[in-house]
Amino acid sequence: MSYDTLVKALREVVKKELEISLDVGNVSSATSTTLVDSSKNWATNQWANCFVEITDGTGEGQIRKIISNTATTLTIETSWSTNPDNTSKYRIFGSPSYTEEYYVVRDKVVQANEKLYIASGQEVTFNNLTIESQGYVGIAGILRVLGSLKVKEGGKMVFENEGILKRKV
Repeated sequence: MSYDTLVKALREVVKKELEISLDVGNVSSATSTTLVDSSKNWATNQWANCFVEITDGTGEGQIRKIISNTATTLTIETSWSTNPDNTSKYRIFGSPSYTEEYYVVRDKVVQANEKLYIASGQEVTFNNLTIESQGYVGIAGILRVLGSLKVKEGGKMVFENEGILKRKV
């Protein structure tokens, strides 16, 4: 197995097991330092300090740090090697600068055999969170749930080290 293949496989494991995709979408257009999704209506700088990954299409595999955003445009720190285009799909992940006003992941259902992990130092807020049977949420950071929290029979929520759950109903 080549080094590149190994790194790509490891990246997939980390993405599946540890990272939370905060948003996904289709690229409308891009420049060397921006990505536009005209279907979005983000709050200004909602994704600052997160990362964007091109998951499919032109530019696939590139990951860049987001330094700011408008309602439809992400501005990245380092230029794309290959500019994404309207064949490209993306995801946003990481830990943005948290403020209750705009950083809320809408309804999330952790499916059977799915793992969600909130890392130490990370803060994630969900409007509603449901953990299905055989679903798993590991919390070493801070998990905030603003609405309903449901853990179905067989679902697990495990607190590690200094993990914290904060509720605001």
